[in-house]
Amino acid sequence: METMWEIPAIGHFLCLAQQILNLPEIVFYELERCLLMPQCNVFLSKIMTSLLSPPHRRSTLHRRPTLSYRSWEAALRQKVQHWYTVVGQTDNPNSSAEKLGLCPQFFKVLGEVNPLEEKPFHELPFYQKVWLLKGLCDFV
Repeated sequence: METMWEIPAIGHFLCLAQQILNLPEIVFYELERCLLMPQCNVFLSKIMTSLLSPPHRRSTLHRRPTLSYRSWEAALRQKVQHWYTVVGQTDNPNSSAEKLGLCPQFFKVLGEVNPLEEKPFHELPFYQKVWLLKGLCDFV
């Protein structure tokens, strides 16, 4: 975990976009912890609710309940499956990934198929959970 550059990159993005994403203060150790225990973490629920919401709804998120783990995990699975479909339908997957705002390494880390189709988010390896969150940040 200490050698993963992705966690500080995610934290930095969330800090810079905190106001527009309508997020609470970003605490880096909490960012690591929430990925270790995603099912019951309110902080991760707020982050995922914001990142998975359409831009026009983010300004009112503080007035709404956050998505439950089951809801945001299903929305994430669907979004990632869309990315896999888009990238899989092209002759140049790296270019397609970049057009989505995703680092081409995203698909190398996650594998040939969407890992969320095989396992729920909380059962994925830590590194894949980090890259899924990073992918959402990059996409937004």
